[in-house]
Amino acid sequence: MIQHFIEGIFIFENVLPVALICYLIIFAATWLIGRRKPSAKLIPRYISEFVLTWYACAILRITGILCTSKGFLPQFSEPFLNGSFDQLPFVGASFQMVALNFFLFVPLGFLLPLALRFKKHRSLKVILIAVLFSVLIETVQIFIGRFFEIDDIIANSLGAVSSTLLWQGIYWIKTKQIKKGILGIVSAFIVGSLFLAGVSYIANGDRLQEELLQKYTDLPEDTELENNLAHIDISSGVDAKASAKTFEDFDFASVYLEMKLDISNSISHYEPKQAADLKTRSDDILISVYLNEPQTFNFYNNPDITMENVVSWSYDINDGSIWYTDSSGNESLLSFVGRDDAFVRNEKLFGQANDLLDKYNQSKNQ
Repeated sequence: MIQHFIEGIFIFENVLPVALICYLIIFAATWLIGRRKPSAKLIPRYISEFVLTWYACAILRITGILCTSKGFLPQFSEPFLNGSFDQLPFVGASFQMVALNFFLFVPLGFLLPLALRFKKHRSLKVILIAVLFSVLIETVQIFIGRFFEIDDIIANSLGAVSSTLLWQGIYWIKTKQIKKGILGIVSAFIVGSLFLAGVSYIANGDRLQEELLQKYTDLPEDTELENNLAHIDISSGVDAKASAKTFEDFDFASVYLEMKLDISNSISHYEPKQAADLKTRSDDILISVYLNEPQTFNFYNNPDITMENVVSWSYDINDGSIWYTDSSGNESLLSFVGRDDAFVRNEKLFGQANDLLDKYNQSKNQ
């Protein structure tokens, strides 16, 4: 969960310029239609309005609606319904993801009253806006290849409800309504605690995911493979070659881990091919791993692929080809078929491998 918070910080940083532009457009529009007059006394309000705009842009980015990798706005497609209307809320859900959705909307309970300065029915207005915002997000996601999740609407809305009750309680205490204020604050914690406790009891998605992942081995981490590593080679052309029996030599671990990540992320695009179809160019950079004892690897992202009794495998950085040899000496090939996109070379891995080759060859010439 900590990783998700770190990613959220980066998203807020990335959407800051977009949020600033959006707020300036909103500010100019309200000024031109005569709804406001700029004043230095209103600077605190302007700041709260901008923070609310920044927060909304970040939410839209997190949910895949704004500033996606394919453009400022997502690519719309045929509506997709995943049948979430037919299942009980939170059954099979991930508690971590539900909790993140809950906390994701907590700031709304504070930002909306600060920015919009509701004078009447403050709590009801905040809750209504939070629900409508969440429903809008989930509805748009139907048309951009993502899921409509009732779980998200409930979690988002209750996150806003909890923070609204907390805000209202603080406001009451500030206005000397101590009993009402304490009641509001306690109610906020009760709503949040009961919801998260209930979800933790119902949601079993994290456990099911863990059980599923235990069926798959994937490629091992460098620390997992260390005791079974005979040697690892990086080669380019005929003569350029770096070899080591431990990952520590010239930092082979960084190259191996980047290769492992590359394969794990793209393995869904691979299909078994005839080893005779393998063609390598003289300038291809290959990473080859040789084992002391055979190992079997299968992949969560592609259950149809199993590398059985592997004693060595090689990865071509330029085209993604993976070929491996089993304990009987049979050679097999996994080829990137690119169902959606063509293979894109990992430039970071390419640079790491080249640097390591240079270091290794320089050390041999000294």
